[in-house]
Amino acid sequence: MDNLIKDFVKRSRSRYTESHIKQALEENLSIVTDDGFICFAIVQDECHVLFCYVRPGAELKPFAWAVETYAKEHGCKVVKWLTHREKAFLRAVENPNHPLYGYAPTARMFEKQI
Repeated sequence: MDNLIKDFVKRSRSRYTESHIKQALEENLSIVTDDGFICFAIVQDECHVLFCYVRPGAELKPFAWAVETYAKEHGCKVVKWLTHREKAFLRAVENPNHPLYGYAPTARMFEKQI
């Protein structure tokens, strides 16, 4: 698990540290396998995917399917993926063969460190 988190932090373009990721995985809903992890939270009728890492060569599809299935079973009407890799995500959602096909950008998030 530590190697997966370390690689996620290295590849992601976020300010989060390994300890941030571990804490988020403990405090939120998460799925962890040898191939990666996904961390998400249910907020009212929305499922927010906070972090997702799939080791190179592994499939994202099982993680996306599991989160969407869980969200549906818990009354969610929408799944939202938060990402710092917007261009890569846009390529994925536009590819009909990708498991994230069909997602659409709906808003931009603005942040300020305080």
